[in-house]
Amino acid sequence: MLRDSGYYTFGAGKVFHGVFDYARAGRERSPMAGWREIENRPYLWDDFRTNFADPLPDERPLNQLFDFRDFASVPPMYHHFDWGPLPDDRLDMMPDAAVSRAVIEFLHEPARRPFFCAAGLYKPHLPWHVPKRFFDLYDPARIALPLVKEDDLDDVPQIGRDWALSPRDHELVTSRGQWRNAVQGYLASINYCDHVVGEIVAALDASGSADNTAIVLWGDNGFHLGEKLHWRKFVLWEEATRVPLIFVPPGSRGGHARVHEPVSLVDIFPTILQLCAIPLPHSLDGERTSQWRLTRYVDGTEELYDHRTDPYEWTNLAHVPELNAFRQELSRWIPAN
Repeated sequence: MLRDSGYYTFGAGKVFHGVFDYARAGRERSPMAGWREIENRPYLWDDFRTNFADPLPDERPLNQLFDFRDFASVPPMYHHFDWGPLPDDRLDMMPDAAVSRAVIEFLHEPARRPFFCAAGLYKPHLPWHVPKRFFDLYDPARIALPLVKEDDLDDVPQIGRDWALSPRDHELVTSRGQWRNAVQGYLASINYCDHVVGEIVAALDASGSADNTAIVLWGDNGFHLGEKLHWRKFVLWEEATRVPLIFVPPGSRGGHARVHEPVSLVDIFPTILQLCAIPLPHSLDGERTSQWRLTRYVDGTEELYDHRTDPYEWTNLAHVPELNAFRQELSRWIPAN
């Protein structure tokens, strides 16, 4: 709708889904993982710069969880489950660095107004390989590990336990003494993203367009680092579903407000249209509660958590009789199909 409304559309990087082929890089012992587009839609863009390759450490995997010399024996879920520093001289080789350069170049060109510019950063997606300078910011010995209860899954429906423990990443990572190193790698990757975002925002400030340009930053999923005995993102609990979401309307850099009510990524599109004074094609989807989380699995089993008293989602209240009427009230927001 932005393009149809006269906006020049520019994009770079992982705006839509795509992957670096770490499996092929592992089989071929390649120093770079090539990019494969999956969901990009060229018709949306006036100009788009795709990813090309991701630099890899000289000896993979750095976490030593598997032996990549016998790559055929490595389960596919672990082809990119790695962390550790790259040499600092590879900073400019990072795909997100290329995204930053493309966006900065676009912002330095004579202004095409109005414009929509999308910068798709790949990190902090696995593997957590970023230049060493970002790892040096975090001492593994001083990192606070996530709070984990060993019996946390005892009151979770079987389908939830299966999701959490397939594969058994937490058992593998902790048994090899890699938990703190993994958290260090995640934090280093996030700090690297902060660095790239800072470069882009600085370029916008220098372009002369900052005062009439909105900035929106979000991630597409959260990540478990052992919480509820799970790693990665393949569950419906808080750590996997909570994402950063920041809107900076034009001219509002001096102040900020934190919204405590739940919002979702489906709200981004209509909010951007509102900021651009473009009529909405449809209404916003649903209403939400900040205190409660109700999850229903395909087999009908449920989880219910009170975030006011249980922010870590340790106690499933789905079968508490006193909450049955309230649970049914929340259930009406879940689609029947």
